[in-house]
Amino acid sequence: MRRDLYAGVLTPRPGPARGSARLGTPAGAAWRLTRASFVVWLVGGLAFGTAFGSMSQEMGRLIEENPQLARALGTAEPELIMTALAMLIVALASACVGVSGFTRLSAEEESGRLSLLLSGTRTRRRVWCVWGAVVVAQTLGVLGAGSAGVGVAQWMDQGDTAALRSAVDAGAGYAVPVLVLTAVTVTLHALIRRLVRAAWGLVAWAAIVGTLADTLKLPGWARNLSPLELVGRLPLESTDTANATMLAGAVLVLGSVALAWFVRRDLAA
Repeated sequence: MRRDLYAGVLTPRPGPARGSARLGTPAGAAWRLTRASFVVWLVGGLAFGTAFGSMSQEMGRLIEENPQLARALGTAEPELIMTALAMLIVALASACVGVSGFTRLSAEEESGRLSLLLSGTRTRRRVWCVWGAVVVAQTLGVLGAGSAGVGVAQWMDQGDTAALRSAVDAGAGYAVPVLVLTAVTVTLHALIRRLVRAAWGLVAWAAIVGTLADTLKLPGWARNLSPLELVGRLPLESTDTANATMLAGAVLVLGSVALAWFVRRDLAA
């Protein structure tokens, strides 16, 4: 009854009077605005991936005691089962980095702060490309670090360097489908900005397909809506190079279309 509308009980403290000079650059602004989500997904992907990667011996004992479990899982190699599950988690975490990076750019546009960044001599093309480069680097960084974490955990658990190579190869195979999810987010932001958050639905669907496709008895067309599924269940299966090439082409096409449309349309604010 006594306070002003939109005011809290405690008065918020003002921020620093001066900011770093890097914040005035496209790369500095992109890093500052996306680093929190990057760190969260990096730590989360490493933690869960490493935890699952270090459980291969326990899975081995379960399979030895229950051969039917091995038949149900489609392989008798426990290290591959745990690597596949761990790498799915890492791939999803890295996809979340890409999606959150460009949904943040959409939020900056909606708030009007993107217009301020563009008020100088910087072009939309430059800002968009630099922002995209930062987000892609973060996405691949989480995927690479997570793959190495899974491989090292299994190496220490099994004492076999082949586990490290298997995890790294799986991470490399998932790079293109992860970038597809990022490219879809980019395209939504450029063409239909209001629907940019729908990209989270694609990540959620990829998680459902990766973990529950067999349980839910999903048809092939529904599974193939997940870019991760198109390249195969790595490393249980070999990478589908034809689909990987197709997805790489889709990344280039979507990115080009998004850039061409973004530099021509009106900003939201």
